[in-house]
Amino acid sequence: KDPISLVQTVVLVFVPIIPTAVVVVAFTLMGLGLDLYNAVARANTDNAGWGVVALTAVWFCLLFICDAHRAALAVQITVGVISAALMLGTAILKGVSYPWAAPLMVLLFIPT
Repeated sequence: KDPISLVQTVVLVFVPIIPTAVVVVAFTLMGLGLDLYNAVARANTDNAGWGVVALTAVWFCLLFICDAHRAALAVQITVGVISAALMLGTAILKGVSYPWAAPLMVLLFIPT
């Protein structure tokens, strides 16, 4: 078997670090956590979170109906980025009701 290349080693080391760094910077006291949760502490932000929840649900239904998993690779990557942004946006906007949702969502993006 071929040994792991340098690029593969770097990817294996740094890919799990990126979501963890995002959690530390964005959702903890060491980073922007207080500012972020103060920004979403208003009631209208929580209601906007419900709107993004509905939009995300409709988005995933449309992806299922359109068979997005059979599309070209470029379309799949675009759909994946949009889906991840919608899920993370939902988790952040619902920060008042579910303060654990945003860090959990970022940690779920760590590849296994």
